This record gives sequence, structure tokens and C-alpha cells, in this order.
Amino acid sequence: MRLPIYIWALCLALTGLAPPRAAGQVTLRITPPMVELRVPPGGLHSFPIILMNDGERGHSVQASVRGLGMDEQGGPVVLNDGGEWSCADWLELSESEFQLPAGGRHRITATIRVPRGVRGGRYAVVLFRTEAAKLRRRGSELSVGAITGTVVMETIPRTLRRRARIEKIGVGAAEQGGLEFAVHFANEGNCHVTASGVILLRDTRGRIVGRTHLQVGTGTVLPGMTRVFPALWWKRGGLAQGTYAAEARVSYQGGPVCRRRVVFRITPPLTKKKAGKKEQTPRLSKCGTSTTKSAARGGLAAHPEAENGELSAVRGLGMGS
Repeated sequence: MRLPIYIWALCLALTGLAPPRAAGQVTLRITPPMVELRVPPGGLHSFPIILMNDGERGHSVQASVRGLGMDEQGGPVVLNDGGEWSCADWLELSESEFQLPAGGRHRITATIRVPRGVRGGRYAVVLFRTEAAKLRRRGSELSVGAITGTVVMETIPRTLRRRARIEKIGVGAAEQGGLEFAVHFANEGNCHVTASGVILLRDTRGRIVGRTHLQVGTGTVLPGMTRVFPALWWKRGGLAQGTYAAEARVSYQGGPVCRRRVVFRITPPLTKKKAGKKEQTPRLSKCGTSTTKSAARGGLAAHPEAENGELSAVRGLGMGS
């Protein structure tokens, strides 16, 4: 079971995005937002977590440990049932409930005990929840609380296997002649990886006519997870009508560069007559893994064989339905 909670500190630690400020008087800070460990099988390690209250009122705080997952955009997902890659059961906290005064701080100790015979990476989050304070505004009652947490990433030395691949590439038309890409990157190893990558655009002669970087944030991908890395390419005037290949190259530590490409075609727009003049109508085409309206310059169609891997030549392209 997944809790629909996106933790502020987790968003900062895993995606590189700044977390939103807490609403009302509930303003908590935590240090550290993330702990990376390399405890061997049979080992034990303790570390401190400090919670700070920058608000104007005190809080009763509950502490707990949960499994950690990730959605396709890299947002952290708290898992009640742990999962294959969880170390929530290995963690113990010195306290499960405490009082945090206004302007004060509180320190607890977390201890991890790694069982023997385990391999790879394991992940969890230490959660801190405040009680929901009831505030009255304009005759109505509003409950305001806060949740924050520390990500725990344990990788067991000499047992790590890093392996990943690009599952597919989606390509679609963006505004003003641009192109949108979605690279589905799957972590098939037993520990997390940090990825980065680019998209290269080539014409039918193999010449590079465009390049753009994938938007990966911190690039963290947990084992067993698939991240969707977006990218946007644009230049004034866009690409001319014709056939092109988009090649994705994604690199990560400890493994070879992953490559995959999709071949697509930019086609002229449909036209229709209205009041004695021609009017351009954008073509609605299936482009890779997404269906999107074409740009003003024309439609976009994916090659039917492009999802099967590398293509040595461009041949027999037709419009997507």
C-alpha cells in the first residue's frame, strides 16, 4: 500500500527540486535530509537526526520508519508495506514520539542492523509527523500539520550489480516547431544509480542536426524502478519536412552507456478550403509513445519498427494513425 505523500525533504534529496514551505505556523527543518550508508552484512551503525521547529508554537511529533519507492517523475513515494528493496525493518529509532517546542530542536538516534546474506541496495525513510492543529478562519475550521523525513540509502559493499537500459523513447511535436521527448530508463540492477543523458537528432545522412540534454534532476533511479526523463528541443523554424532519427544516450556510474533510437517523420500539414481560401489544419499523429497535435509546420509520425531497437537504415515510413 502506498501513501499519497510527497515529502518535502525527500523531493529535495531525490529530485533536486526545492520543497514548498510549510503552511501556516508549521515550519520544520530536518538535518540530514539524506543519509548514505555502506554497512556490511551483519554490521550495525547509528546516526543522529535533528528536527528543528522554526514556528511560533510547539508540536507533538511522531517518528516512524517506512519503505521508500519512486514514481516515474522521480518523486518519492512512501510505502507502508516496505517492498523488496526496503530496509525499513532494519532500522530502529531511539524515540517514536516527543515534544518539539517553538524555536527548539530535538535529536533522535537511528540504528541500522544489516542481516547476513543480503545483497545490493536497500532504501527507507524516517518520517516525522506533527499533530494536525485546528485553526479557525472566517468561521471555518482548518487542520494544519506537517510531514518531513530523512531518506536512508544503504548499499551493501561488494554485492552491488549495476545494470540499466532504455525501454523506449516517446517523441511528439511541441509548440513553434519544437520536439518533446520522453526517455523511459529502467534500473534492472540491485542498487540505485545516478543517470544523465542527451538526445541527438540526425538526418537521413547521419548528420547531427540537433542536440538537447535530458531533464533528470539529480538523476536518481532506485532498483526495479523506471524513470521517465523528459527533454525539449527547439530552434527557430524547427526542422524541415523529412525523416529523422532521435538517439538517446544515458550514462550512469558503474555501467556502459545505454543507447536507443527512434525514427520519425515530419510531414506537411493537412489543408482544407474555407471561404475561398486554404486553411492549414495540424495533423493529429501518434508519435512514439504519445499522441499529440502536430506543430504548425506539419505532422509527426514514428517509424513502426523504431521501438524494436537500432535501425541501420530508414525505409518505408508511413503516417501514424
